Amino acid sequence: MKILIGKKEFKKINADFRRVSSDLLNSQDIDEALRLLKIFLNYIDNQPLIKDFILKNEVVTYDMKTVINQRPYMEIFQLPLDKSEEISYIYQLLKYVAQNNRDYRGLCDGYSDTYSSSVLKFNSMVTKRLYTSIADYLGGIAIDMEYDQNSNSGIKIEGNVGQLNFAQTGGVVNAVQDNNSEMDLMRLSQELVRLLKESNLPEEEKEEAIDLVETATDQIESQKPKRGILKATSEKLSYINTIAGDGTSLAEHAKKFMDILGIG
Repeated sequence: MKILIGKKEFKKINADFRRVSSDLLNSQDIDEALRLLKIFLNYIDNQPLIKDFILKNEVVTYDMKTVINQRPYMEIFQLPLDKSEEISYIYQLLKYVAQNNRDYRGLCDGYSDTYSSSVLKFNSMVTKRLYTSIADYLGGIAIDMEYDQNSNSGIKIEGNVGQLNFAQTGGVVNAVQDNNSEMDLMRLSQELVRLLKESNLPEEEKEEAIDLVETATDQIESQKPKRGILKATSEKLSYINTIAGDGTSLAEHAKKFMDILGIG
């Protein structure tokens, strides 16, 4: 899968998600709430950026049939304290309800005295927790791509949903992943550092380049890359290539490193 999402398209994704979420969170009708829940989940499942977030936080698989059936009468759901577990729990709970057409009335028992207020209260205490987590995630991407400043910013997605890593280059956030990308990046980084240490470059140039390569690698693996670091790494390796000369092992590894990070 290869997708390029520009600033305008990202803004639309954000707005559409907030709209379908608002419809569900403000619903007071039992039957309508179930219909809106299906629309909400359908949007999540069919939007790669959001679905990737859900899959990355799916740290536990819950038996939701048992959770629902064994919940004491009129007792609210006990959400996990861990953030990823909470996201996973709520998504799986809502998904089970939607897929099995479970009565929203039973789901909301214990949250208030009337059906309409129970729907609102359940969505406020449970569904909204998932909504907020996703909204915060999208907000973080917006910041990384300089959403309010760079009109040319965008998101490039390559790979499988649930396996995307994000790296920012210029005004573009790249999401690049394949089954061996993390291992390839680490191996390439280690080999590049070795070649830099063995090179005849001035010690100051070596140390600066090694520090940048290691920092860039750490940031990409943590999925929190900084534009300044990636840009500085690219510029330093480009400069080293001119010194090392085309065709040398150092130059080739430096080029591969820039390519795999998307900063060449």
